[in-house]
Amino acid sequence: MVRLQIALFAVGVLCLSAATADDKPKPALEAKVAADDDIAAALKTAKEDYKSAVEKAGEKLLADFTDRQKKLADDTKLKVDQVIKLVEQVQVEKKAFELDPAKLPKSAGMNVAASDYQTKTAAARKKCEAAFDKAAEAYRGKRDLVTAKAVLAEKKQFFAAPAPASDVDSRTVWVHSGGSFIRHKDGTWLESTPKGRQYNFNEAARTKAYVEMKNANCSVRLFADRSEIRRGEAEYKNLYFGSWDRRIAGLALVSPGQAEGVFGAIWTVEFEDGSLPLRLQCTKGHKVFGIAGKELGTWEQEGAVAVIKTTLGGYRNGTYQITQLGMKPPTYRGKYTNVKGESVLINVTMLKD
Repeated sequence: MVRLQIALFAVGVLCLSAATADDKPKPALEAKVAADDDIAAALKTAKEDYKSAVEKAGEKLLADFTDRQKKLADDTKLKVDQVIKLVEQVQVEKKAFELDPAKLPKSAGMNVAASDYQTKTAAARKKCEAAFDKAAEAYRGKRDLVTAKAVLAEKKQFFAAPAPASDVDSRTVWVHSGGSFIRHKDGTWLESTPKGRQYNFNEAARTKAYVEMKNANCSVRLFADRSEIRRGEAEYKNLYFGSWDRRIAGLALVSPGQAEGVFGAIWTVEFEDGSLPLRLQCTKGHKVFGIAGKELGTWEQEGAVAVIKTTLGGYRNGTYQITQLGMKPPTYRGKYTNVKGESVLINVTMLKD
């Protein structure tokens, strides 16, 4: 009997050594779940419970951030400048946590909430780690060392710290049938409406579900399939149906950096303050020329926005931000800001040579 056990153990060792370092543990365990393997099924449930517990703890902490801001705003013992400073600190900590859950708040009023989050997530992790270890031991008991190894490898991978979310992920352009929301490098957003108006926003939050932005008049949330708006303390209401896109209104022709056909074209810029129009041409070398061939400045691509900076022309030197709004006919609109920081809306027409 002892010899038989030794022989079976030897077979298990040989199977273990035959598995290469490139074996992928997750598909193997998924196959066992599909085959009604009780051990794998129990581990799958434990992993789902862990993810659910961490998600709930995160939602609770986000709610605590909101509660803390409300309490600060209602604290009449603090001077207004103190309230503003403390609220802004909480907002910074909230955004940092949304981008990287490892970055917990450190401000005095959030200590209890942060500690509660750590306690709940640590307890959930300890329970889930025990489930991994139990599964590995169970497979060893079945002389299945290959799967036991896969379980331990997945455990290491499962609890590996995820890379922090990028401050600027792929969600930088949101479009609908009549307009768009576009994010600039500085974190501000520009909305272009169906009526041709433009509004500026500051990004307030970025979650897996939506990107939130605010200005003095309202808050807007952009989801994968819709947008919502809230004015004051009212509830959010549907605004537009649309989607995330790297192009404006699904068009390939957006600005100089996104279409070969734009190079060499003439951009006629009309200013809404009634000033004389200006004509520009963009080249592949990122230079901008006037209609008479005089070099005026440079252009760059920022997402779906063409940013033209003129410094050499004398007339209307400054920064032009241009986006495409419509297709029939191609409609371009944007904002011009002079060297003094004064801005005016512009309408742009593109004409081929």
